[in-house]
Amino acid sequence: MGRTIPVIPKKIAPVHETIAPIQKQSLEPEKIEASKEAEISLPKNSDLSIDDIRMNWNKLLEQIKPVNYSLQALLYNCQVFEVSNGQAIFATPYDFYKEKLNDPKNRLTVETVLGKILESKIFIKTVTNKEVGLETKPLNQVQEAQSVDGQQDSLLASAMEIMGGSVVTGNN
Repeated sequence: MGRTIPVIPKKIAPVHETIAPIQKQSLEPEKIEASKEAEISLPKNSDLSIDDIRMNWNKLLEQIKPVNYSLQALLYNCQVFEVSNGQAIFATPYDFYKEKLNDPKNRLTVETVLGKILESKIFIKTVTNKEVGLETKPLNQVQEAQSVDGQQDSLLASAMEIMGGSVVTGNN
């Protein structure tokens, strides 16, 4: 009942024959050089204006959402304060937002997405409204946390998203 299946030995190539082709394929210097050129080829555009960024702000919010939803929430509460020599300064009312947006990984993400939109190399820096003399409304003057249809206000929603919190009311 038991059938024996003959085993045919495979020819095993010497180690030096298998390693050399793998090394050649993994290095691919032409592709590495091309990708470096692509990164460097984005021009640093010193002609960018504050209006260029303001006109594309909604596009930035839209395109950054699939990349990093939390960054969209942070940027939603920012404004472009100044643009000069390829650097944009964003102002935010909160120190926490400033810290998160100035985090190197987050900053690079925003710079990359915004740079693609503007087709230019751009650098960003985030400051607080207080640092640049912009007025920030006190929290009691910010619109109520609930809208007519019961949806949470975007400021509250973004804070809860970032901090992992929830709303607690006095009626509970």
